[in-house]
Amino acid sequence: MRNLLKNRLFYLAILILLVGGLFSVSLFKTQIVRGAEYAELNRSTSVYTNTTEAARGEIVDRNGVALARNRMCFNVQFNRLYLPADQLNATILAMIEILEQNGDSWNDTLPITLAEPFAFAPYQVPDGEDQPSDEKVEATIAKVKRQNNLNVYATAENVMDKLIDTYDLQEYDRATARKIAGVRYEMVERGYSNGTPYTFAEDVSMTTVTMVQEKNVTYPGVDIVEDTVREYPNGTLAPHLLGYIGPISAEEYTELSQQGYKLNATVGKDGVEKLYESYLKGTPGKTQVSRDKQGNILSAEEVQQPVAGNTVRLTIDARLQATVQELLDAKIKEIAATKGVDKGRDANAGTAVVIDTRTGEILAAVNSPTYDVNTFQKNYTELLEDSRRPLYNRAFKGTYTPGSVFKPAVALAGLSEGTITPSSTVYCGHVYTYYSDYQPQCLGTHGNISLTRALQVSCNIYFYDVARRVGIDPIGKIANQLGLGVKTGVELAESSGQISSPDVKSQLNPTEKWGPGDVIQAGIGQGYTTVTPLQLANYAATIANHGTHYTPHVVKSIERHDGSETVYETPVQSTKVDVSEEDFAAVEAGMVAVAKVGSGRSGFANYTYTVGAKTGTPQVPGGSPNAVFICFGPVGDPEIAVCIIIEHGGDSVYLPTLARDIMNAYFFPPEEESAADGQEGAPAADPQQPQG
Repeated sequence: MRNLLKNRLFYLAILILLVGGLFSVSLFKTQIVRGAEYAELNRSTSVYTNTTEAARGEIVDRNGVALARNRMCFNVQFNRLYLPADQLNATILAMIEILEQNGDSWNDTLPITLAEPFAFAPYQVPDGEDQPSDEKVEATIAKVKRQNNLNVYATAENVMDKLIDTYDLQEYDRATARKIAGVRYEMVERGYSNGTPYTFAEDVSMTTVTMVQEKNVTYPGVDIVEDTVREYPNGTLAPHLLGYIGPISAEEYTELSQQGYKLNATVGKDGVEKLYESYLKGTPGKTQVSRDKQGNILSAEEVQQPVAGNTVRLTIDARLQATVQELLDAKIKEIAATKGVDKGRDANAGTAVVIDTRTGEILAAVNSPTYDVNTFQKNYTELLEDSRRPLYNRAFKGTYTPGSVFKPAVALAGLSEGTITPSSTVYCGHVYTYYSDYQPQCLGTHGNISLTRALQVSCNIYFYDVARRVGIDPIGKIANQLGLGVKTGVELAESSGQISSPDVKSQLNPTEKWGPGDVIQAGIGQGYTTVTPLQLANYAATIANHGTHYTPHVVKSIERHDGSETVYETPVQSTKVDVSEEDFAAVEAGMVAVAKVGSGRSGFANYTYTVGAKTGTPQVPGGSPNAVFICFGPVGDPEIAVCIIIEHGGDSVYLPTLARDIMNAYFFPPEEESAADGQEGAPAADPQQPQG
């Protein structure tokens, strides 16, 4: 038995030695004999990382209504990893022919005409990108010459000759060569490489999708890629706030390449789309592709999934914004069609801002005329040449002489300085006679008049005298604290405006000296004072709050695309105006009188809530006076403030009914409309009573 066991152990030892020997020989052959072969194989395998763009985040209103979203589309894309270089020209031509057959367009910004004789010409940019200025076209032409080592005097024909040679297009007729060269040029501009596919055409028709897919075997490296295209469900709703997106420019790429952006990226160009680009831009996905030296794909693995961008929630109420737009457009047309020869016939544009007095949130910011952000690139030249300037954000950037709506600020300055009290009076005899050489007039004759009635009837004489006694510096100080003549701090681009002062006048009219007449004109909101509609709305809100001045904002919060987390929330910020509660109450009483029995009574004499208001009809060059109106309510527990400006509106008395309708839209939404006071029975403004 023992001998049998010894024999078995002996044979097992021999077997182990044989296996070990064979393994050693195999290892020797792998590491030594074939080591160089395997090392060469490893060196000849290249690994590339392709990025997959993530969906852009949505922009929604305060209630979650989509203002900017993504629509699924199909793009034609060239992938260099799969597309043989010697087939590139033929592939491009085949794709061009398919798109031409189906009426689809492709990307081509080569600034040379498509037909002979070739000449330099403005190029057609992709949808969403700014139309090129003459200077930009000239710069692009110069760049094309420089890239092709041609002198500054080279013609378009010279450039085409060079491109045909560079891209081996000699076998094609010159018109066909121009089409292919345009694509080749664009591919270079957009950084076409092993790691960066090139989007040849965007949002193509389903017919094109089918035909390209049928050619998949014949033309490898051409893919139909499912993507998203930016869509604005109501393109005319707040386009000045939303902005738009477009292909990244060379200037933008210089800055954004540090953040991982590529030459084929799409970025925000204006408004919220641009300002919150870093939040809206998602995190791209990554796919690693291994390829041998013959170009064969060995493997493709997704190593990082794309993550959609964040959702930006605005303070805007889409329903209110749309209603105010409709109301403002209609009022401008009504004034132009029905008012007097010299009092509004030339009205053609305006703006309205609605702000939450409790937070500074902007509920509506309307410009009239507006435009459709979905199509404005196609109509860009027409919009740019429109004398009404539809592309201009009047609500934030427009600077206007305020006229009599500035008088509450002057009253607050007088009260805070102790120059006047609510009961002190000024005599109005129609002409201001304090100065012998400058005697401006009032629109009425009011006799001895105190603050409340002075605001109610908008007595110029009263405010001339208050301004003279207070002086321009205290007026400017309080006006700035109230938010007039200084930037509000809103997130988007805005103008600052200015308050009349010796320095402002010297800048605008260096040869003219500041004088007493400038001070009293400042007292009625004329002269060199200019403010924005946003400032006026927030100024009304500050009076409603008795001196609590909020920083207005248009973005409420930023959230994960799935709503799982709020990543940013705009803080509510406020300051306190250096005026007493009692002084604000005195000014508020005058503004309530304006709404109930003064120039605002056509809208608010019998209104459901008590409202404070002020009208203004500032003189402006080149036509009828502007019409300006501010209001807030409910007095005592304010919720909203409104500013309306109609350019060349003729008379502010036309605006109270519009302001009432805007307040109705806020206080009594459609399901509650029956609760609103119709106001048809409210007395019309007395045309004989002086209007502010």
